[in-house]
Amino acid sequence: MERTPPGRLTRMGVAEASLLAMLLHLITLVNSQLVLNSELPAIPSRSSLSGVDLSKFGANDEQKLFRYLLNDYDKAVRPVFNATKTVKVYIGLTLTHIFNIDERNQVLALNVWVEQSWHDERIRWNPQEFGNLSKLTLATRYLWTPDIVLYNKSASQLILVSSSGA
Repeated sequence: MERTPPGRLTRMGVAEASLLAMLLHLITLVNSQLVLNSELPAIPSRSSLSGVDLSKFGANDEQKLFRYLLNDYDKAVRPVFNATKTVKVYIGLTLTHIFNIDERNQVLALNVWVEQSWHDERIRWNPQEFGNLSKLTLATRYLWTPDIVLYNKSASQLILVSSSGA
């Protein structure tokens, strides 16, 4: 094979570069799948966790609690055990800033802090079993949330849960 100057590719070099690009793309896809699938690792049932010291496996109390709470949790199901019960959602609005009042077009631009709270009967734990953790912050993608649509909302999507389910 003849030697080529730096920066120039021969036909063989183009084929190798193409193969290398495909290989890198494949590695990226596989790596992405591993990252996506590792977000929620396989979780043993709650009954199989009792009496097992997960700290020996490198899991801290927060990780153990996370796995315990989300085992068999379906975020599409309302957070009640009895389907005839209602879920009371409390909403608080705090006006923080008025940006603009356009009387002619009847448009009001403002900034508000929206706080929602409800009781999730399926999210309960004994704090003593999890290093005295009585509160845990979770992403909304893991839990049931009320179907309330806010336009132009900020990106914060976190829920603070307590051991009582509140």
